[in-house]
Amino acid sequence: MQDAIGLKNGRPADGPPRVLVVDDDLSVRLVCATTLRREGYDAIEAANGQEGYERAIAETPDLALLDVQMPEIDGFGLAAALVEDERTQQLRFVFTGDPDPCVEALAYEAGALGFIAKPFDPRDIGSFVNRALAHLAPRKSVAA
Repeated sequence: MQDAIGLKNGRPADGPPRVLVVDDDLSVRLVCATTLRREGYDAIEAANGQEGYERAIAETPDLALLDVQMPEIDGFGLAAALVEDERTQQLRFVFTGDPDPCVEALAYEAGALGFIAKPFDPRDIGSFVNRALAHLAPRKSVAA
């Protein structure tokens, strides 16, 4: 959301969109982050769900790529924590994981914008993120 002095999420509105990449697999994380940086995004990396949660609060990304399977806090647990926290409840996310129709269905039920099956072609990450960010609308607040 842009404010009256031209800041978006606490940074200049004309800066590149920030994408948080949360994956415990270093090679997958690096491929995603490198690809996104080449596409002009500000890629933020986190190696696990807890670090992803902390980075989401500190860095205010526009979108997050969340690995489904991670130790301790998995992608679904992280997504739930992000949605429940006032500081991050506007953050939208995409899950990545092994191709499984049941897991993909759960991803959409959790509020994901999409699901990227692994293994994926790194060239597809940038175009997927481009499409996801182009269709972003603020998450609607639900009255208590």
